[in-house]
Amino acid sequence: MHPAISQGASTYVAYNWIVNPGEVAIHFSSAPGAEPVKASLLGNRVDFGADSDTNIPAVLIPDDMVAKQPGALIYSVSNTSPAGPLLNKSGLPLLGTPPVVLATPIAQPDDVRAAALKYSGKMPADRDPVDARIVSEISAQTTRIIDDPAQVGGLGAQKTAHAVAQVPSSPFSSSGVDDLWRVEAWLCALHLQVGGPNTPECPRSLSVYQTATH
Repeated sequence: MHPAISQGASTYVAYNWIVNPGEVAIHFSSAPGAEPVKASLLGNRVDFGADSDTNIPAVLIPDDMVAKQPGALIYSVSNTSPAGPLLNKSGLPLLGTPPVVLATPIAQPDDVRAAALKYSGKMPADRDPVDARIVSEISAQTTRIIDDPAQVGGLGAQKTAHAVAQVPSSPFSSSGVDDLWRVEAWLCALHLQVGGPNTPECPRSLSVYQTATH
């Protein structure tokens, strides 16, 4: 999937790896909304595949954007594609600073591809066969656009798992770590256990959060 941005969206799109897009990658629609579009696009990488047109820029702004959304606020930097970083067909003036920022910034990874392969999927540390197949194909850059799961062997048997959440006692007391409640430290531990990355909210190691909730 890749972002289609329109109708007053306010979005921050950063450090994604888009592989084998068909006709477009990150792109805007000129359909107006109640508020102007605000978009910060940083450090995204596009690589073509077997189904890709060869003229896909990393970011596409349509030719009627100025006419239909003259107040659109778009910042685009360090986005890459074999066909170029940006095609601004309308000549819309772009911003020099991001109109949408995160309360706590995300550090740019050294290699967007490596980060995507490491952390993509719902449980990176224990991927199901579907996620594992997708990651393997993307790594080998052999992925194809499909119309039906049967084209890649189907979805396979889907297992349902049930577990009682082991919420720590006194969940809203201090964990002793970074002003977090015990329940917050517990959530950080769960996030890291399934292979999630360190985030501004959970910057420490798994063992620190596990110790804080026992």
